[in-house]
Amino acid sequence: ALYEQLARGHTMVEIEALKQRLSTLKKITHATIPSEQIIVAALKQKAVCVYKENGVTYIQPIGAACIEHNVEKAILWLMNAPAQLPLPFDLHNRIDEYNEHMVHFHGYRLTDQQCSAVAMALNSRISLLSGFGGTGKTTTLKAIVELAEAQGTVVYVCALAGKAANRARQSINRPTFTIHNLKMLIQRNSERINVDSDPLIIIDEASMIDISLANAFILAFKGRPFKLLLV
Repeated sequence: ALYEQLARGHTMVEIEALKQRLSTLKKITHATIPSEQIIVAALKQKAVCVYKENGVTYIQPIGAACIEHNVEKAILWLMNAPAQLPLPFDLHNRIDEYNEHMVHFHGYRLTDQQCSAVAMALNSRISLLSGFGGTGKTTTLKAIVELAEAQGTVVYVCALAGKAANRARQSINRPTFTIHNLKMLIQRNSERINVDSDPLIIIDEASMIDISLANAFILAFKGRPFKLLLV
């Protein structure tokens, strides 16, 4: 019952919903064991664990719980690691200069919200850039990449699917990777990737990534610091 939900992307199930599903499965298999007893047996075998939040009890497969815990620890560690902004580098002045360049050559500038997003991505260990199609994420992403490189930060842009990576490459006019390819290059200590440079990792269409891949990607860095922007 839990793996059915895991296949749909849910790493935990509210206990009452789980009991209902167990009741249905018991009818199919003609089992007579009470649903509560089935859950207790799974807990005793350490096949599942309990998570409680806001008065609601959830049941979670132990593997999914361990993976989420690993990702949570890595995110907390990154959030608490100091962001290293090369000096001297006045980011706000550089953003103003970037806008002057955009107005002169393209006839438009970044909005105040886009400027804030650029500053967020370059000053934070972990940041999130979100918005519906047509709201200017690609324009913002291009500014982030160019200004990051201007301050001496190594940038790697990736996406889950090859098509998404290709679209990102066309948007920013830089090499891009699939997440799997970038992970393999890091694990192989490829000369193409300078993982010791405290790079900025940008993941486009980040909502497509599941918890298992997120965990494997983070583990590839082996505790080395990096900055992460989820788009």
